[in-house]
Amino acid sequence: MNDLSPLVPWLFVVVGLALAMYTGKLMRGPQGVGGIVTAGVLAAALGIALTFATVWAHSACVTSVHLCVSRGDENMSYWFHSLVAVPAFWLVMLAFPSAEPAPIEDLTEHDSAVVAALEQFRNQERITSHCPSCGATLEVEATPTPQSLSRTTCRCGRCSGTFQLGPQNA
Repeated sequence: MNDLSPLVPWLFVVVGLALAMYTGKLMRGPQGVGGIVTAGVLAAALGIALTFATVWAHSACVTSVHLCVSRGDENMSYWFHSLVAVPAFWLVMLAFPSAEPAPIEDLTEHDSAVVAALEQFRNQERITSHCPSCGATLEVEATPTPQSLSRTTCRCGRCSGTFQLGPQNA
């Protein structure tokens, strides 16, 4: 007689890994300590739920389908694979990269003019960007601070502001 008792719990471990992958994709990686703890709690809940499902499936395999053999208390060893796999579920959830910040798509015409002026300034080109409101050519000046600040100005002030350039842009 065939005994599928050893295979039943591994089916639920594979299902658990698939569910952990799906959860990891939804979470898009840990967002600080809170995300790591949340993934751990979800992995533990998944392991507990799949352990109950394994108990039910193994019992059904023994009593209804008759493809598994009952060994009394020794059957309990077939129940806990999913619970032992909780750390694997957790690592799979954390394996997905964090979500990238959404690209800035709603630039106003003033924002576009400032970005163009800062790009020209960074490339050490003559600044030809104009303010859409007052028509003045934007002026860009770097402030002598360690933060790499640049200031843009125009007559009406709608394109005026102070911007911090990152190390790759300085």
